[in-house]
Amino acid sequence: MSYSLRTNDEGALIFYPVELPMHVGNNSELGQQAITSLTSALRHMAVYQYADSIASDDDYATKEEADDHYAQCADRLISCMMSILAMADNMNLDINQRLMETL
Repeated sequence: MSYSLRTNDEGALIFYPVELPMHVGNNSELGQQAITSLTSALRHMAVYQYADSIASDDDYATKEEADDHYAQCADRLISCMMSILAMADNMNLDINQRLMETL
């Protein structure tokens, strides 16, 4: 599997700076929190994809359940990013600067 950078219609790179609040804690706690959040996000995404694939147009309950799992997945991903951002801050890393340098 390969990845490529997203660009807009004009070919310009799409880049979103990280502007999230940070969790408080040491890197061990934050790392465990990030892993737990990411695992939960992946589980919710799997349930969302399954429920969305079996839901018919008339099956509002299944679609609502799928939407709930999608929202929970988004929440867990944001929590994971907040933990990773806090870990980077504990190590005196500026994520936005590092991302720009990588590109």
